[in-house]
Amino acid sequence: MKHRLTVFLISTTLAAACAAQAPGTRAKGEAVLQQAAQAGKRGDYLAAFKLLKPLAQQGNAVAQNNIAVLYQDGLGVKKNEREALKWYKKAAEQGLAEAQFDTGLMYARGLGTKQDFAQAAKWYARAAKQGHAEAQNNLAVRYASGTGVARNLLQAKYWFGQAAMRGHPTAAASLRELQQMEQSGKIK
Repeated sequence: MKHRLTVFLISTTLAAACAAQAPGTRAKGEAVLQQAAQAGKRGDYLAAFKLLKPLAQQGNAVAQNNIAVLYQDGLGVKKNEREALKWYKKAAEQGLAEAQFDTGLMYARGLGTKQDFAQAAKWYARAAKQGHAEAQNNLAVRYASGTGVARNLLQAKYWFGQAAMRGHPTAAASLRELQQMEQSGKIK
């Protein structure tokens, strides 16, 4: 839960900073996102939820992603993985890499839906192409194992390499292991 909470606070704060640069109606959205971030920092997740929900319903991807986090972890609302997936997908469809990754994770783990590795790989790929290191690593695992996608060691090595360059903690070791197994003839 600590990771999820950190994502909530960071994405809300970052979105507020980005929104501050845009003119017009985004200023109101920025203020709401900042208020929600402050409520989250205080541990008042119900207040954060109440602030974020209208913004999420208006189509703000960052608010949608944070509503999903609150539902997934049961912060300020009753835990509801189906509802979390619904909100992650809304944000993911707008191109928010973190939401794309989390949508993939929900499908991979069968949270709020039936487990579906093909859907997981699809969402990981979208986030991976935006430079999301965890998505890159998870996509590499899919390619290495052939779950949800056709097994493709070149793609696996590529995505492990991308994740490693972005500092993913296990990607470099996974890439080395995959290369060693390939060189020893254990896998082809």
